[in-house]
Amino acid sequence: MNKETRTSLDLKAGGSNKGDTSNLFKWMIDGFSILHNQSFIMSYSGNFKACGFTWRLQLDPNTTAEENLNRYVSLRLILVDNDTSPNSVVKANYKLVIYDQLLGKHVEKEGEQWFHERFPYRLYCKVSWLEFNNPNHGLLVNDCCIFGVQVHDACVLKLVPDGVLELWTIKKDTSSTVYNWEFKDFLTPYVNVVSYIFDAGNYKWYIVVRPNVANFLGVSLVLDKPSALPPKTGILVDFSLTTLGQKCSGRRQYSREHPSWGTDKLMEWKEVIRELRHRCCCSCTVEASVTVLGVVNIS
Repeated sequence: MNKETRTSLDLKAGGSNKGDTSNLFKWMIDGFSILHNQSFIMSYSGNFKACGFTWRLQLDPNTTAEENLNRYVSLRLILVDNDTSPNSVVKANYKLVIYDQLLGKHVEKEGEQWFHERFPYRLYCKVSWLEFNNPNHGLLVNDCCIFGVQVHDACVLKLVPDGVLELWTIKKDTSSTVYNWEFKDFLTPYVNVVSYIFDAGNYKWYIVVRPNVANFLGVSLVLDKPSALPPKTGILVDFSLTTLGQKCSGRRQYSREHPSWGTDKLMEWKEVIRELRHRCCCSCTVEASVTVLGVVNIS
C-alpha cells in the first residue's frame, strides 16, 4: 500500500486567489532522485487557491501500471477543503502538466473530475520513468523537475440525496473508428462467427455474426474483456453495424453485465441468400463504426 508524506523539496510554488483568471500553480522539485528512491511514498505540494477552492498536487514518483508493470511518474489534483454538504459534489475542469524544460514538449492531461467519495478518480497525468529520466528530454534536468496544474473552472453541484445516481462524463474530443471485416463462406452453417479484435476509443472490441438464427441474420458489437472495467462503471458508445445494405445502430452503455449490443434480426435469412446470389459470391463485409462518448458511473 502506498504511504503518504509531505516533501519539503518544492522550491517554487505559486497559486491564485479567487477571481484570478489564470488559476495556474507550478511546483518545482530540486533533488527529485531522493523522492524516486523512496519507493511507493507519495509527496504533496503546498496548498493553493484556484476558482474559490483550496487544492494541492499529489505526486507518485514511482507508481506501477497494472497493465504492464512498468514504472511511471504520476501526478493528480487533490481537493483539500471540501466544505460542501454530503449531497453536493465539486466539479472541476483542469489541465495537469509535467513540464519539458528543454524542448517545450510538455506532458499534459486535461479533463473533468468530480470530487466526491462516490466517484472514482480518473484524471492522472503520467509519464514512464524511462521517458522522464531520458537525458535527451527536458522533463528532468540536473535532478530538477516542474509540475503544474491550470484549473479552468470549478463549481458545486447538488446530488440526489436518496436513490441511485447515474453520472455521465462525456469526452470533449470524440472521434469515430471504422473497422471493416470481410466474412467469407457466409452461407456455411455456423453458430457464431467472431471477428478479429480492433481498437476504438482506447477500448478493444470485436464483432459477432450469427448466421441463420431462427431464420434471421444477427450481428453484435462486443466489448473485449469487460471484467477489466471497474464495478458500477460503464462505457457510453454510439455504434453502427452495416452489412448487405442493412444497418443496426444505437447509443448503448457497455459494462460488465452488458458487454454486447446488437440485433438478432438484422435481416431475414432468405433475403441474405437472395442478396449473396445476386452478387454471385458467398462473402460480404461487416462494417463497424464505434464512437466512445464517455464513462458512466452508478452510485
